Amino acid sequence: MTISYTTGIPDANHNPSIDQPNMLINNDNIKQIIGIDHCSFDPPVGEVSGQHLHVTFPIAQSNPSLTQIQTQLYPKAFGSGTTLLETYTAARMSNSAQINGYLPFVKALFTFTGVPGPYPAVITQPTDTLTVNVANITQTSTTSVTVTFSTPLPYTTYRLFPSAESTAAWPFNLITKNLTTIVFSGGLISNRTFSYMVI
Repeated sequence: MTISYTTGIPDANHNPSIDQPNMLINNDNIKQIIGIDHCSFDPPVGEVSGQHLHVTFPIAQSNPSLTQIQTQLYPKAFGSGTTLLETYTAARMSNSAQINGYLPFVKALFTFTGVPGPYPAVITQPTDTLTVNVANITQTSTTSVTVTFSTPLPYTTYRLFPSAESTAAWPFNLITKNLTTIVFSGGLISNRTFSYMVI
């Protein structure tokens, strides 16, 4: 979408009637452009003019060149084979080098407690736990659990981060993962609780 805007008006050498049509367009287009990603003028109840509704990046960027005490958030191509657009952040503090880093969003988050059977058994998420991008968790035996994502992940090189409690009770000697599922297999799972974050 292109929003037109005429610069250089009102011109001191023009009769106001000459510039008035373009000035009206400029004035009306200010509301339209503020309304992109923002609450515009006269917002509905619960919104505040000028605040962000979301942030949209149209194209990939390169690492910026920042001055002192600047921080920037930007999209950048990430990965090899399949190139993805991911979110990066760059910061440069006073009297220090600029740091550019990949800022991953959580691709999945889940907690499960193994059950004693019968199998297969769909495991219900514990109350008061946060679940992100999980369609279901199924225990297929006393030593195997499959986590199925609601939305397939874009790459198989994602990382699993267990909670401290999960690490202490770690029973697994085999974990297989693909774009749609993670399979935990190995030691006794029943009656043990595990939490993981996927990025």
